[in-house]
Amino acid sequence: MFQNTGVGIKNTDDSASKIVGKRLIGNENGIVAQGNARSILRGNYIESNIRDGVAAIAQSLPDLGHSQEPGRNTIRNNGRYDIYAVVKGKTIPAYGNSLAGDRNYGSIDTAGKIAIPPQVAPLTTTSTLNQVEKESQPEDEIIETTSTEPESLTTQKNQTYHPQPKKPRSRVYLAILVPSQI
Repeated sequence: MFQNTGVGIKNTDDSASKIVGKRLIGNENGIVAQGNARSILRGNYIESNIRDGVAAIAQSLPDLGHSQEPGRNTIRNNGRYDIYAVVKGKTIPAYGNSLAGDRNYGSIDTAGKIAIPPQVAPLTTTSTLNQVEKESQPEDEIIETTSTEPESLTTQKNQTYHPQPKKPRSRVYLAILVPSQI
């Protein structure tokens, strides 16, 4: 639950997030999509936010539901607008939601008449995928380290480390006699 914050959820730049089953109550704004954000909202409860429930600005195009996949969002009783869409030249799909009357602003399709918005693939690079795959698998390699201790302990990932008690070191003291003490 996101409650009593500045903005409950903010999607910016080229984000392509899927927001499902969230409760956004009593925030300044429930959800703000800006930049080129392509958020998908399904099954959310967005109510009693001080300003707007969902605000779409700049070139963002949030998908609040379409004829093939209704949004099932409840967006109501927000201070200014339930859906505030000021996206030039675009219509925000918002089919299949529970909305409170005419508290929406901008070009919004609540009838499910516009085409399904294109799917946006998440931004990932090959190196990121390889790193994630590598980190999710246990390591087979044991890395040896040099130590001043007689025994070097190394462990594999996901194994429990049980330290061995250290052996007491013998100390050698060296006394230097100064001629005045002789």
